[in-house]
Amino acid sequence: MAWTNKYADLALGGGFGGGGTLGNPWKVQSAIQNAVANDYVWVKAQVLAVLATAPGAPLLVVQGTGNIANNTRIVFHCYNTTPGDAEAATPNLVSDMDIGGTYYQSPLDALINGVTAGKSGNVNGDGLTRDFLYGWGKDNIQFINFYFNDIDLAASQLVVFDNTPVGWLFKNCKFDTAWRCAVLTGDSVLFINCFIGDGIANGGRVSIAGSNNLLAQNVVAGIAGEGVLTLKTGTSIIGNLIVGGLQGVTGLGSGPIVGNTFYNQVSYGITVQSATALVSIYNNIVMPAAGASDYGLHINNVGGLVIYNDYNCYYAVDGALTTPIKSDKVGGQTPDIGPHSIEVDPLFEDVANYDFRLKYDSPCLQLGRPMLGVNL
Repeated sequence: MAWTNKYADLALGGGFGGGGTLGNPWKVQSAIQNAVANDYVWVKAQVLAVLATAPGAPLLVVQGTGNIANNTRIVFHCYNTTPGDAEAATPNLVSDMDIGGTYYQSPLDALINGVTAGKSGNVNGDGLTRDFLYGWGKDNIQFINFYFNDIDLAASQLVVFDNTPVGWLFKNCKFDTAWRCAVLTGDSVLFINCFIGDGIANGGRVSIAGSNNLLAQNVVAGIAGEGVLTLKTGTSIIGNLIVGGLQGVTGLGSGPIVGNTFYNQVSYGITVQSATALVSIYNNIVMPAAGASDYGLHINNVGGLVIYNDYNCYYAVDGALTTPIKSDKVGGQTPDIGPHSIEVDPLFEDVANYDFRLKYDSPCLQLGRPMLGVNL
């Protein structure tokens, strides 16, 4: 694929550049409106000036599009001083702890690399009552090293899709201070190594209404509502750290839930709520808040089928879970935890400082199901 380098600057609230050179950059609004397929837009990481849009209108509306059939895309990539300089700190997609045959560890690198000040473009909504980034049927769009934040906490959303866009990617991005992080009605959408939280209000979740999406190696924390909501088939939730909220994952759709750490949810770590959901759950550490009243896995009265459930660790922040798995499905049978699952404290390194790596003597080490048939 032949890319065409283009340039933009977040600090240009009313910039007039044409985007063709570093010295003549677009303002970011112009870049998002004018970039075309196979443009690779390098965006200078500054604090974006308040966007002048009509009251109630989204702050950024993507106009250009890639093409799935032709494998073309548009990339918006924030940098600090020189295009590409943030890449040296890009975290690995898989942690360095016990890859393969064990539990995946929490993606702590997402907290410290790629989404921190100076490495991401601060796109600040200044508390306005409107949605932030809006994709209407636009395909193959990528945002790398962006920081979307600060819109109204009562009803506004940071990312909204409509008319089923396909093939979006958010990588090394940070999302906070809004009513809800994202409503994704697109297909084949990827969130990779992102930090989602810190002031996401009761709308909470990343709501996934499309098919064949992937959330991998993200940190979801500080959310008041649900962490992740899946609504259709084929959403894979792999290797994430999900801390707090009401539920870690609410599964109305089908797909694997693998290698995640769920911590301190106040009702369920995972809940299956749709009669048509087919869910595989393995290699997770599920640790809700209260052992006496919360559940690791909950199947509600119309919940679907947990087709595979094993190699998980179930415990609670305050001790052992009285009921690791609960099913309210009428006529249904409560699945057991699986012959290889355990109910013990996983022994995290330092929860107070978000270090969810496992200690050297953790009972979870070397007990996970081999991933992709590889046991390293």
